[in-house]
Amino acid sequence: MQATVVSLLPYPILREHKPHLTPAEYNISAAPENGMSILVVEDGTRGVYLDEDRGTENVVVSGEVIARSLVEDYIQSQPGQDQEAGPGLFYVKGALREKEIIERFPNKVQNAKKSQKDWWRRLVRFADDLWTRNHQMREIGDLERTAGRALGLKRDWLDDNPDTMMKCPVCTTLISNYAIVCFACHVILKPEEYKKFQFAGGANPVQALNAKI
Repeated sequence: MQATVVSLLPYPILREHKPHLTPAEYNISAAPENGMSILVVEDGTRGVYLDEDRGTENVVVSGEVIARSLVEDYIQSQPGQDQEAGPGLFYVKGALREKEIIERFPNKVQNAKKSQKDWWRRLVRFADDLWTRNHQMREIGDLERTAGRALGLKRDWLDDNPDTMMKCPVCTTLISNYAIVCFACHVILKPEEYKKFQFAGGANPVQALNAKI
């Protein structure tokens, strides 16, 4: 059964891995201003081990199950999200176009917009608190800067100076020159610096995101 993932995020979600599935990688493009991007998810397959004699058999995983996993895994991986605020990301059954989604699911669209706006505001408050404490530009994350831009705010920490910002070479999202990993597509930008960090639980954020089914 096909399903459609809808994103209101102004940046792409790239290389979302489902390593036990075929296909194993999914990409959602950035939503245009005041619009949405959509990804139609087809049924996939997953290998299930039966026994020594029969080996592994491929079983069908519905597009709806995959779409739900894409949406829930991404939302739950984001800082500051909860049931009331989070990325504007949801899925609906079937393969639908933008016009059909707007006409058939107006409440879902409006709820996603509200949730995302509340999430932007929450992220900006986090950044304001950090800035008040130490005034260190490098401690403000690119996600918080994206939130500030989306709300049209003016902040000292919202520095879009070309000398301190760059575009990710993979997804072209605007990020800080201090970034080691792109928050949007998870590409490691500075491998040598990345190796210096240790992560709680023995796994790093990129591995954690890619390990989910």
